[in-house]
Parts: sequence; C-alpha cells; structure tokens
Amino acid sequence: MLINKRKNQTRVNKVVLAMKKARIRQKISRYRLAHDTGLSESSVAKIEDLKQNPTLSTLIEMAISLNFDLPQAIKENFPDTADEREGEEELLTLSPTFHLAVECLKKMDEETLQVIYKVARALNGR
Repeated sequence: MLINKRKNQTRVNKVVLAMKKARIRQKISRYRLAHDTGLSESSVAKIEDLKQNPTLSTLIEMAISLNFDLPQAIKENFPDTADEREGEEELLTLSPTFHLAVECLKKMDEETLQVIYKVARALNGR
C-alpha cells in the first residue's frame, strides 16, 4: 500500500509541475497566481516546490487562474485501466475524496467541466 501512495504522490507531483510550467510559460508570477487564487504566495511556492500537498479545490483554483487543462493532466497521470496500472492493487490516492473527484473528472465532458470551474470560481468570490 505504501508503494501505491508513493506512486500516487508522484502522479500528483507531475500534475503540479505541469501547472508550474504553464505558469512560467505564461509569465505569470507566483504573486499574481496567489492573488488570483486567494492563496498566500508562500503556499503557492510550497505547492510548486512539492513541499505541500494541494487540495483538489486548490488545484482547481490554480487551474482556473492559469487556464490549465486540469482534467487532461489528471487523465494523463492517473490511469484508467488495470493494464495501465501495471498490476497495482486498488488505485489509492492521497484521500478517498481525491480518488472520487479524479474518477468523476475523467468522465466529464468539456462543457460540464467549464460549468464546474465557473461554479468553483463563483463560490470562492472570484
């Protein structure tokens, strides 16, 4: 089970690093991302430096601010089938809620995802 948790942490890290690359490519500062998401600049730094695990809602907020395709990044890093899992036991994630959210995001069409992003943004007052 520890191996699965490590694999899943690595997968989350890949998503976070892809977001960081997108931020840098767009020439968006950590300060601006922090301001846009309501996070502190130090939280953004800790997340991007892989020193702090982001919540799913934080990942969504960051993705919205960066126009980053979070569902696609999740699909690329969290396998769907047993074959893609290379013999892993049940796919474990950092939390059962995260696992459920990943599975739901994988199944949604683009229009539904955009609605979710808009609702998340509205709920956070942005």
